[in-house]
Amino acid sequence: GGGAAVVEYAADLVILAMGFTGPDKSVDPMGMLQRDSGSNFKAQYGEYKAEGSPWPNLFMCGDCRKGASLVVTAIAEGRDCAARVDTFMMGETSLPRAAPLAANPTFYQLPQRGDKEASLVKRFQRKKAKSGIQVSEASE
Repeated sequence: GGGAAVVEYAADLVILAMGFTGPDKSVDPMGMLQRDSGSNFKAQYGEYKAEGSPWPNLFMCGDCRKGASLVVTAIAEGRDCAARVDTFMMGETSLPRAAPLAANPTFYQLPQRGDKEASLVKRFQRKKAKSGIQVSEASE
């Protein structure tokens, strides 16, 4: 007694949900890309270019860059990275920067006239309701 019994189940597909454990080594089998202490790929936040990469067009963002996080955080960083990729490929971008302001204080700068790069911070003037009906700002 006391030994654990082994039970086998027939299955066509088995999915292991173990959580994110870092970028797979098959992505970089020769170990050319720099990694941090958590085995995530190194890339500066807001720039996303893979550090130590022999390719200037390799970008890293989301969980493979910063480790396991919320899905919405990874999506936001992916959108922000897309703006950097667009700028890299086209020379400029009309895509919005989507990274959280608090995470990178350099994004607090308001765009100046003539700036070629899109900024995170923009000012929008609300249009006043033309009717005499009072409408809360939350529903506009």
